[in-house]
Amino acid sequence: GSGGQPASVTVGGVQDHLDDRLGVTCVSQSALGVLDVVRRTRAALSGFQPTSPAWHVQPLVLWESQTAQLDRDVTLPDTNQHPVYAVDLYRLVGDPMEV
Repeated sequence: GSGGQPASVTVGGVQDHLDDRLGVTCVSQSALGVLDVVRRTRAALSGFQPTSPAWHVQPLVLWESQTAQLDRDVTLPDTNQHPVYAVDLYRLVGDPMEV
């Protein structure tokens, strides 16, 4: 997730809404491999609704997809090549449960 977006706060100082982005990073040894991991990850997260005892959270919605890139900071020892990663950002929205 992000470092946090400015939250909506009531007069009593209690957060009354959550609207943020959740990043999901997929990694593989190749560009075609990472695209397959992205496809399978999206299928797993499609319609996923996080649960919380204190918050009503809406199902995740794919908000943005970033292009696949080489991670030049990492070299795989077996192949001496760089892994490939791609990041999807999902919108995470929730409201506190009534007590």
